[in-house]
Amino acid sequence: MTQMYHKLEDGHFRLLSFNNLAGTDCQLNSYEINRAPRYIALSYVWGDATSQETCRISVNGEQIQVRQNLYDALRHLAIPILRRRCLLWVDAVCINQTDVEERNAQVRKMKAIFEKAKHIYAWLGLPRDGDETRLAIQLMWELDLYYRDARAKHDDDMAAIAANIRTKLVFWPGPGSGDIETRKAWQGISNIFSRPYWKRTWIYQEVTTPTDIQFWCGRYNFNHWCFTAAVRFTFAFLEIPGFNNRSMRVTGAIHANQAHAARLSRCANTTRRLIDLLFEIRPTLCTDPRDKVYALLGHAADVAPDQLSIDYDKSPVDVYVDVVKLYVFHKENPTLDFLGHTFVPPDDMAQQGWSDPSVPSWVPDWRPPTKIPPIYKGPSRDGVASYPFDPCPGTTIEAYIRNAMLELRGVVMDNLRIEILTDMWSADLDYTDLSTPRRWYDDFIGNGDVTWDEPIRRALVGSRTEFLDDQNVGHVEVSQMVDWDLVDMEEAQLDRLEYGTKRSAMIRDINRICRCRRMAMLSDGSIAIVPGGSRSGDRITLFHGGKALYVLRPIPERRNTFRFIGECYVDGLMDGALMELNARRGRTASLVRMV
Repeated sequence: MTQMYHKLEDGHFRLLSFNNLAGTDCQLNSYEINRAPRYIALSYVWGDATSQETCRISVNGEQIQVRQNLYDALRHLAIPILRRRCLLWVDAVCINQTDVEERNAQVRKMKAIFEKAKHIYAWLGLPRDGDETRLAIQLMWELDLYYRDARAKHDDDMAAIAANIRTKLVFWPGPGSGDIETRKAWQGISNIFSRPYWKRTWIYQEVTTPTDIQFWCGRYNFNHWCFTAAVRFTFAFLEIPGFNNRSMRVTGAIHANQAHAARLSRCANTTRRLIDLLFEIRPTLCTDPRDKVYALLGHAADVAPDQLSIDYDKSPVDVYVDVVKLYVFHKENPTLDFLGHTFVPPDDMAQQGWSDPSVPSWVPDWRPPTKIPPIYKGPSRDGVASYPFDPCPGTTIEAYIRNAMLELRGVVMDNLRIEILTDMWSADLDYTDLSTPRRWYDDFIGNGDVTWDEPIRRALVGSRTEFLDDQNVGHVEVSQMVDWDLVDMEEAQLDRLEYGTKRSAMIRDINRICRCRRMAMLSDGSIAIVPGGSRSGDRITLFHGGKALYVLRPIPERRNTFRFIGECYVDGLMDGALMELNARRGRTASLVRMV
């Protein structure tokens, strides 16, 4: 296969042209990126090498193997590409995948390759039901036309647009719609958004590019305007009782909506940190786990080209350690934010493959798909994060990394241990199912002692609530507590601004603080929210420069050496109280080793 590849000159890449209408006989030539002819960049699912059949195509007279999904794309897209008089860029063929040096260099250029393309074709695969797909895409075009008109009338307020929809509209999906074709069209949209394509890690690099994009499902296609309208109406209609595709809430529609939001963010030139992008795409899938990082480097505002290099000779763990080094040793803005993205699961989950013992406990492993928001996180604006807490005011980070060990200056509170633990709030439960945190509350005050009432209700939301008002302006209220009466109100009882938005924000904050975590009582009687993998005897710890408190587990027979468990919230101790306590007792910080 490598005989058809010649060494690329600097600033060059390869493009594919078709010698036949079937897309199976191709020519591959190199061009300078800044002087390339018109070309289309292909976005598609490569897939698992162990489960996909391969097919043969001819490139420069040589027979090569490609996966079935790419073969289908070439066969169906050759004619549309030829009609546009364009060439094609597709990574599997245009990059010599066996040459690691070339692969590293070309992946660095992928952002530019997609941005300079005349068009982007996103291949979703072959339709499962041609008639259903045809109706779905026809409906997408109708939604786009209605949306263009309605957004002007209602200032792009989707709630107002949805509220003005009447059953006379042909695409009405709720009660009263007896149109079989309409129901079939909506089912088709559900199936399109449920395709594996939307779960791809590389989608952030490709489909979010501010370039003309066409989505193809076999011979049927729709543009990014139709995509935007379909996503927005789907989520608006999910709130309508009786909407026949309510299952879309838990399907790929979530991923499609994230792709839509990411595209809007890039079009608006919103700057994002690498650590925030990694969290955003955590549920996505990629064949090579290193791509969880490499797919984002061109879009992270806080990563200079010389700070984190693309190197496919490195192991995934080494790449994830590089991300830690980027932040802890950053010249301008060192931070411990990465510690908020580690996840130590309970023993039963660890035995099911949720954790990899080869990854140091202090290194976020970006492969597990569960998104657990860090406790420290406040809103990020212009690539700068804000923080609700400051446990170590006036301190700066002191860190050392030696092989698989991280040393941070801090204080391990040996007299502040976890004593009582609840069960963990499972990520499998519905977002609005608050039965687990309610049970925590009831168990702690079940004997009628209301001493713990306010500390527990503060802990359940991390003592703060962040919400948007009617003008989409962000507000943060501190010293907040769960208001069970507000949470239990029926939607019809709620005033949209005073109760509706705050109620939704409260439910979000309960999830942010408590999901995949436990409630604990510490040895001094404090109430805490701790990681799901915590155990009795684990220590509360503060690190200089940290914006949260942390849980560590001593390693027997290794003095001052610990396993990092995760961030925690301790009621009343998040804003310098432990620093003051240590100062009064004459306790000084030292280097704490974590493996």
